[in-house]
Amino acid sequence: ASNVPLEKSFTYVINLNKAGLLSVYAADSEWNERIGAAWGDKPLYFKAGVYVQDNSGDSKEGARVTFAKLDIDHE
Repeated sequence: ASNVPLEKSFTYVINLNKAGLLSVYAADSEWNERIGAAWGDKPLYFKAGVYVQDNSGDSKEGARVTFAKLDIDHE
């Protein structure tokens, strides 16, 4: 998600179905991509966290994230 104001909660969902369709829904945006069959036998995982994309500025800068709810389902 981009341009989400500070202190604003938003929901995101990451889903990979058995047909290989990867879907990401975040802060009213949607992205879908089919992954190749070669990935079918690979162990895949997702991480919950914050990854700052700003490589400039003070080296002591950082980020903070709070998860209000985290649901994990695996089929």
